[in-house]
Amino acid sequence: MDDVITLLTPTYTVNDMGQRIPTYSPAGARDVMVQRRQVSRSEFYQAAQAGLNPTYIFVLSHYTDYQGEPEVRYTDEFGVSKVYTIIRTYRPTDSDELELTVSPKLDEQIGVR
Repeated sequence: MDDVITLLTPTYTVNDMGQRIPTYSPAGARDVMVQRRQVSRSEFYQAAQAGLNPTYIFVLSHYTDYQGEPEVRYTDEFGVSKVYTIIRTYRPTDSDELELTVSPKLDEQIGVR
């Protein structure tokens, strides 16, 4: 395991326009060690047909490190920190590992902060 992600459970507030705004508190965040993998071409194109944009696969060494959090924050090798939505989890039958496939949140994709 050579990378760190922060598992996030956001809370939401509603602004004057009725939009849900996520808020991230340290109480709803946990750092875990992972191994980062690239999404395969075939998986990328299959997901794109469904309107998804898988970016990374993060492998946790033990499935119990994940407690159903919907989002992760990851800082890449260039120092860019982004929030990603978990779009798929996968646990191989012969392993304690858990794979989290993530996609940039919609506001991250369009550049809204």
